[in-house]
Amino acid sequence: MKISFLFFISFMLFSNDDVQDEKGNFLIKDQEMAIELAQIYWEPVYGKKRIKSRKPFSATISNDSIWIVKGRLPKKRTKGGSPYIEINAYSGEVYVMSFGK
Repeated sequence: MKISFLFFISFMLFSNDDVQDEKGNFLIKDQEMAIELAQIYWEPVYGKKRIKSRKPFSATISNDSIWIVKGRLPKKRTKGGSPYIEINAYSGEVYVMSFGK
């Protein structure tokens, strides 16, 4: 997972100007891609086990260009909350990332 994360970050840093195809389509095209990317961002920060316990994730697109991905609270009562992230659909840039209630 760390290699995937590093590869993705490297890709974004060196190709940020060319993330759209000639038709202007999104880099992150659907909910599945948004959720996968969110997990890549979350796991190094919050831990794989903690993120896995917050499944299933939901992804919606806002303002036609921002993916909002959220996790669920676990069934057992535990401290903490659920993961949340806002990702630019064109570039993969993270606007907001948190783990709260």
